[in-house]
Amino acid sequence: MRLEKLKEGDLAGIPVVAISPDGPSAIRKGLISVKKDRGVVLTHRFLADEDVVFKDRYALGSSGAARPPAMLLLDGAGRTVWRFGESHYEKSAFEPSLKEALARLPKEPPAP
Repeated sequence: MRLEKLKEGDLAGIPVVAISPDGPSAIRKGLISVKKDRGVVLTHRFLADEDVVFKDRYALGSSGAARPPAMLLLDGAGRTVWRFGESHYEKSAFEPSLKEALARLPKEPPAP
């Protein structure tokens, strides 16, 4: 998968978290299915957001609306510095704009 390849290069050392509206057992089944069907072990952390808190917090569509796949890049203070939303993200090139956003991130973490 494209995100796994980016984690070996441009995203190396950057925590990647997938947030799913599914519960933990559905997430586990999905991970097993991806490994079995595609031979890919997804190494990022998955969090269950069954109450869809994350979606509303980051304005990923209105409550109750369809949940298209979305990717966000947050800075050290939790601010969105890049956003990509597309129902067919596997068909759309997100890498160039993500790489540009990564280059704009401060090299030092924010002061506490």
